[in-house]
Amino acid sequence: MTNKLAEVSQQVVDDLQRRLDESVAQQAATADILKIISRSTFDLQTVLETLIKSAVELSGADRGSIFLRDGDLFPLKAASSTTPEFLQYWAANPPKAGRGSATSRVIASGKIEVIPDVLEDPDMEMPAGSLNRIRAALGVPMLRSDKVEGVIVLTRPEPGPFGKSQIDLVQTFADQAMIAIENVRLFDEVQAKTADLSESLQQQTATADVLKVISRSVFDLQPVLDTLVDAAYKLCGAKVGLLYLRGEEAFECKAVAGAGVTEASRLFRGRPIRAGRGTAGERVILTGEVQSITSFLDDPEMDPKIRDAILNADSSGSSISQIRSTLAVPMTRDNAVVGVMVIGCSQTGPFPQRQIELLQTFADQAVIAIENARLFDEVQTKTADLEESLQHQTATSEVLQVISRSPGELDPVFQTILASATRICDAQFGLLLLYEDGGFRCTSTFNLPPTFAETFLRNPVIYPPPIDPLGRLIETRQLVHVVDVKQEPAYLTGFPPIVELVELGGARTLLLVPMFRENDIAGVIAIFRQNVHAFSDKQIDLVTSFGRQAVIAIENARLLGELHKRTDDLSESLRHQTATSEVLKVISRSPGELDPVFQTILASATGICDAQFGNLFVLHEDGGLRCASVFSLPAAFAETFSRNPVIYPPPIDPLGRLIATRQLVHILDVAQEPAYLTGFPPIVDLVELGGARTVLLVPMLKEDKLVGVLAIFRQTVQAFSEKQIDLVTSFASQAVIAIENARLLSELRERTDDLSESLQQQTATADVLKVISRSAFDLKSVLTTLTESAQSLCGASLGIICLRDGEVMRLQAESGCTPAFVEFMQAHPIKPGRETITGRVFVDGTPVHVPDVELDAEYNFGNAPTIGAYRAVLAVPLMRDGAVEGVLLLGRPEPGPFGQRQQELVQTFADQAVIAIENVRLFDEVQARTRELSLSLEDLRTAQDRLVQTEKLASLGQLTAGIAHEIKNPLNFVNNFSSLSGELIDELNDLLQSAKLDGKTREEVDELTQMLKGNLDKVVQHGKRADSIVKNMLLHSREGSGDRRPADINTIVEESLNLAYHGARAEKSGFNITLQRDLDPSAGIIDLYPQEITRVFLNLISNGFYAANKRKEAASDGFEPLLTATTKNLGSKVEIRIRDNGTGIPAEVKDKMFNPFFTTKPAGEGTGLGLSMSHDIIVKQHGGKIDVETEPGAFTEFIITLPRAAVQTGGRT
Repeated sequence: MTNKLAEVSQQVVDDLQRRLDESVAQQAATADILKIISRSTFDLQTVLETLIKSAVELSGADRGSIFLRDGDLFPLKAASSTTPEFLQYWAANPPKAGRGSATSRVIASGKIEVIPDVLEDPDMEMPAGSLNRIRAALGVPMLRSDKVEGVIVLTRPEPGPFGKSQIDLVQTFADQAMIAIENVRLFDEVQAKTADLSESLQQQTATADVLKVISRSVFDLQPVLDTLVDAAYKLCGAKVGLLYLRGEEAFECKAVAGAGVTEASRLFRGRPIRAGRGTAGERVILTGEVQSITSFLDDPEMDPKIRDAILNADSSGSSISQIRSTLAVPMTRDNAVVGVMVIGCSQTGPFPQRQIELLQTFADQAVIAIENARLFDEVQTKTADLEESLQHQTATSEVLQVISRSPGELDPVFQTILASATRICDAQFGLLLLYEDGGFRCTSTFNLPPTFAETFLRNPVIYPPPIDPLGRLIETRQLVHVVDVKQEPAYLTGFPPIVELVELGGARTLLLVPMFRENDIAGVIAIFRQNVHAFSDKQIDLVTSFGRQAVIAIENARLLGELHKRTDDLSESLRHQTATSEVLKVISRSPGELDPVFQTILASATGICDAQFGNLFVLHEDGGLRCASVFSLPAAFAETFSRNPVIYPPPIDPLGRLIATRQLVHILDVAQEPAYLTGFPPIVDLVELGGARTVLLVPMLKEDKLVGVLAIFRQTVQAFSEKQIDLVTSFASQAVIAIENARLLSELRERTDDLSESLQQQTATADVLKVISRSAFDLKSVLTTLTESAQSLCGASLGIICLRDGEVMRLQAESGCTPAFVEFMQAHPIKPGRETITGRVFVDGTPVHVPDVELDAEYNFGNAPTIGAYRAVLAVPLMRDGAVEGVLLLGRPEPGPFGQRQQELVQTFADQAVIAIENVRLFDEVQARTRELSLSLEDLRTAQDRLVQTEKLASLGQLTAGIAHEIKNPLNFVNNFSSLSGELIDELNDLLQSAKLDGKTREEVDELTQMLKGNLDKVVQHGKRADSIVKNMLLHSREGSGDRRPADINTIVEESLNLAYHGARAEKSGFNITLQRDLDPSAGIIDLYPQEITRVFLNLISNGFYAANKRKEAASDGFEPLLTATTKNLGSKVEIRIRDNGTGIPAEVKDKMFNPFFTTKPAGEGTGLGLSMSHDIIVKQHGGKIDVETEPGAFTEFIITLPRAAVQTGGRT
């Protein structure tokens, strides 16, 4: 017996050992697979092969396979211990959903499939030879989102089921396979997105390069074409790129790019192409559309000469012979092909759409460049024609040359015209007069006798009478040719200008040629001979031509003046933008350094605004202005700032006015300022030592608060223009941005020469900022992270942050502190004073550095140094808007000072703490404000709904009251006379009892009287029902009933339940329903109309009784009607709920249930006014709210919310 027991025990031990070995082997295999997955994250085949090999070995199977989805088929992806015959079968017959194999069944069902014996399975479709070698099969799905993405199949030559442990093991391998597949899919997606972004960046860079070349070489087409082709072939991954332009007879190759550019040039530059089918480029010319040859060897239309030339090209140092496909896109202008861009690639097959679009983009840019060059050539051609025309006209050429040499200067043109005119026409002197405001102003003279020239100095404008030659010219608008001026009436009558012309100038013959601009007289060219000799027609024509040229020159000067003005405006804008850009670049390059930014701003502002020097002030905490930066200050004046760097200007000083008004101050002459006249030293120094006369002071504002002043000065009295003022204002805004950036970022920079320490500090700062960004509103975690970083980087043993709480500082975060020290700090909030380091910072608002607290006579914080184990202390304030909001303190057990870098670093962390505190404060304010706005919006919507409903019900009530009163009187007559007629029938029956009637007659009389009696009873019944309806209508139209008084809401609910229940029992025998009460004792007293509220509760409870019994009648046995009444105290409101388990309310009924006269009860059972009156009483009369929650066939619950105190409503209050 003992031996048998020992054998059994040994068997159990062996079995357990076997299971343990299997488990260890499985875990080892799983670990190996996970290692392979981690090492070969993106080598899926290695992972799959390892998986199936391990699955076969650990499960005791003979063979294993993994199939992965490819559309509707599942081709074999990995196998273990398989035969070539097996692989060939699955390659030719990839499985799909069906019953023919274990794989097909898993695909169809999405579940694990086990085939104990394939020979016994009638649905198996594999060849007989394979089936004989496979007896048992196991298929396990690889699922993602419940969709079969693959199948693992194991087989063995012995029939029989697979064990649960084997199935679980294979399931584990299937899950691991899916993890590996998902990793590869995600990696492929990331790679694809990265490739797309890289490609887009390359394309944008290439496009930018091309546009740069176009802008630099607007009129030199070849560099643009070369750049375009080079960028196209590179970005498209081609071997060669070509660009053809249309010539007179064919399209010539104008640009070639590629690895083998020399060989490509030899092949293509001398080979023009025409419309045809031999190449992709020829097909583009023929069709005007994008064309491609996806394979040279397979395209029957390709020109064999071209194909052979490419295939046989010299491949030494080139890749031309590797080209197997080409893509060509048209370059079109006005729907005509003007060129073709071609790329050649080594791969065959269709070109991707993105590659086609990219090449088309380059083709479009080439067309733009060609069009620019064409326009430039046209301009050049026209200019050449003009120059040739000028060469043919000797005299005219000199004038036009002067016009072209001096396009904006009229005097050289006029001088040349007068010189040419007088010389060619044999005149002695000449004048050019411009017509302005009815007079002629002498603009230019040539060779005038000196005494005659002096007359124009005295009287430069002539207002000629009609008898004067100039007067006649004005009147006739024709040239005037006077052979002898002495015979002129104006001379004979003594008109001074013409007398002076003759007597002082010696003129005898004159020629006046009008200059017209748009049919208006613009001026006159006058030439004079000092002898009587008429001018010839050719001479007159020449002067007339000179007159037209003078008009052209005047118009050119006007247009050029406008162009110069516009150019000056654009240049000034460009200078402004360039200066602004330079400032922004400096800000971006020096985010924490203000001096380079201030220097750049001052240099730009003074340079562009023609100022001599400038300085930049920053508002000091005490209200003074500290000179933060200067530019080009006179040396004597600059010394004043070294003596007094802070200015405290009085109100009469320009800076004082700026501080008071926060507006810019523009002073034309500072020497006239009251502050100068009264002797305010800074402004006297400005004038006397700096030589300043005109001053521009621009405030630097941040959120309407003054942070500084930008000042520029001229040493002459000359006002600044509006544009200059706007520019300086812009610079002031940029200075504010720089100051704000510096304030936020300067403390974050680690000033260290040690690269490792700098890196450590920057890393810590980044970690803190990450915590701030991730936990922007979790102040505790941010402060703790700040404290830990400061303690670690500064070599401190402990760090704490205390925040202000009224008049004391309380511990909010710590690092490295013992529990005893934390408890001590929490028990001893710190007050302002000299006894503690934190108290000193609290008082002074400045950092406090104590190398050894034991040597500090003022320090007295009890046992804190002993408990906290510190000697050296560094504490910095957490400042916001000039107030101390907290203190960051570091301590260490060794006495000695903290280094300057450590102090700066702690200050940085303190600033970050302030930022985090401010973020939390702002977030809390936003949250509070959002809640307030949400409540206000909800109250507003409730009031609007209440007002709309009140107005609707008021109108309906008036209509109802009128109708009810009109119906009441005739209804009373019907009811009264019906009752009276019933009594008369009874009296008639009594009288007929004594009459002698035969049996049949008496029977008929009784039948008739009974029928009449029944009819009258029905009239009485329906009359009473109509009267009830009228009464309800009158009640509905009234705004209130009874007195408003405080009442216990639970009592009203309880009474309403009892009254409704007993009323229902009296009305219908056998009525029964279960009543449940959940009345909140704290619901208490409400100010209301008890009678009206009771009417509402009775109506809702009666409706609940009705609905519950209707459901009972329709339901099978076992349904128990139930009605629940609940009250709940909501503070200023009370909630009452009436719930039944009746039939519920359909959605279409729920929308109309509160409308008057709407009812779903059968005729005679409801008036349709109950819920309407209830809504009126709750909402209109009491200012409350009534809501309904229902589920058809399950329940209905009315939720009434009443204000505890009386509110002003449309009813009585």
